[in-house]
Amino acid sequence: LAEYECLKDLDVEEYEVVATLDKRTSTKCQNLDGHIFKLTDYEIGTTAPPFHPNCRSTTVPVIGVNFGTRI
Repeated sequence: LAEYECLKDLDVEEYEVVATLDKRTSTKCQNLDGHIFKLTDYEIGTTAPPFHPNCRSTTVPVIGVNFGTRI
C-alpha cells in the first residue's frame, strides 16, 4: 500500500508495472511488465504488485517524459 500512497501523493493519474526480467521472472510478471494502468484501477495482485509470493515487480509513475530505452 505504500507504493499506492506514494503515487497518490505525487498526484499521478497512471502508473506502469516494471518487472525484474531474468530467468526467474514469472510468466505473470513478464506479461504485465510495461503495462500502464489508471491509479483508480490499482488492485494488489491484479494490476499492482506483489502478484505472487517473493514478487520482485514494482510500479513507477507515468509522467509523460521519455528518459530513454530500457536495457
